[in-house]
Amino acid sequence: MLIFLLAFGVSLAVCALMAWIGPRDAPDGGRKTQVRAVPSGGGLGIATGHLTALSASMLAAERLLADGHWLTGTSGQLLIVLTLISLSVLLLGFVDDVRPLPSKAKLVILMGICSLAAVLGWLLLAAAFDWVPSLGIGAVPLLLGGVLWLFVVTNATNFMDGSNGLALGSTAIMLGGLGVLFAPVAGLVPAILAFLVFNLMGRLYAGDAGALYVGFWVASLSLMGAFIGHYSIWIPPLLLLPFLTDIILTIIWRARRGGNVMQAHREHAYQLFRRAGWGHLQVAVLWWAMTLVCTILAVWSARQETVVQLASFAAALTVSIALWIWQRRAYWPRVSEPVSAPG
Repeated sequence: MLIFLLAFGVSLAVCALMAWIGPRDAPDGGRKTQVRAVPSGGGLGIATGHLTALSASMLAAERLLADGHWLTGTSGQLLIVLTLISLSVLLLGFVDDVRPLPSKAKLVILMGICSLAAVLGWLLLAAAFDWVPSLGIGAVPLLLGGVLWLFVVTNATNFMDGSNGLALGSTAIMLGGLGVLFAPVAGLVPAILAFLVFNLMGRLYAGDAGALYVGFWVASLSLMGAFIGHYSIWIPPLLLLPFLTDIILTIIWRARRGGNVMQAHREHAYQLFRRAGWGHLQVAVLWWAMTLVCTILAVWSARQETVVQLASFAAALTVSIALWIWQRRAYWPRVSEPVSAPG
């Protein structure tokens, strides 16, 4: 409870400061549809609250000398590495918030950061568990899969951060599920909740700094649980399904229609709801509900056999795709607009 209050209080204070002096995110007539410039430094509040609580947790674990505590040993070392790398993700996002970077350059830098995180994480876990193929050819597919997962999920959170409360509220639910499955999330959830106090009122955005930072932690912690052996590889994508389905199917949709998949747009499912007249809170609650269902299913199936986890993911994926297709057919004729030509 003390960690919760510490993270919430610090994040709330920094978010209040950012709402006053933070960089402004101005409307652009395209993807950014707010009527006025809105401060976008909420990511700094989330990160400050989270890192303060994480530091306090690590100090407490060290003083208690709790053998087997989740913050001691390899898990603690891995969290320290992830914390340091997450700061580079935060910095990349904040620089882009203040002075937008070329999209390709930003993606290349992020891919490099994710590659470093995957390699260092693999080496730490391989040393701890004495994995024979840790330095051989057998490690290549796992390493590539880890890099891809970190990169996709980190970006996915940023892509979905276009409606107040949706992306960060959903990630808080996912992180809560991860906390139940294998470890406390050391203040990240309350830090996000403090940010939502401002975000749901439209007074503060997370910015790329916040979305990338939280997305990186969701990706890292979910992958960490799978690699350590708390659940199979089917649990992380099940948790992220409300994000991944919309993003992947929308990219395919745009590519088939000749749109530029690298260009900002308003064709995600949540954006169609907004363009059709749904309010921010309505859209957020819908995604929170879908995420909660997937999280509950993930927590339940993680305690079952691997085949049950696979079946749970397959069932949820089928329903998710069906809902996406229904929404596209029902809403696209109402809100369709010309697709930007490739370029």
